[in-house]
Amino acid sequence: MRILLLGSALSLGFSLFLTPLFIRLFAKIGWGQFIRQDGPKTHYVKRGTPTMGGIVILLAVVVGFFGAHLIEREPPSASGLLVVGLMVGLGFVGFLD
Repeated sequence: MRILLLGSALSLGFSLFLTPLFIRLFAKIGWGQFIRQDGPKTHYVKRGTPTMGGIVILLAVVVGFFGAHLIEREPPSASGLLVVGLMVGLGFVGFLD
């Protein structure tokens, strides 16, 4: 139970700390929302909104999971590794999409 709480706290802290940094980085790189010309005019407000926020969430989950296991000096379970691997795989599919 302690590993779950520690991993959750690490993930939360990591995502809260790094999300603003990644937003500025993505805006600087130009990874913003593109708006089609034939779309509704109300969507123009979203132009330039940074995308790719799932990267921060995936990094936070991986850091929290492995960080908690390193701190507690307990090896990760096979089911935990499968869940993290599944999340990373689905994140990769989302990145390709």
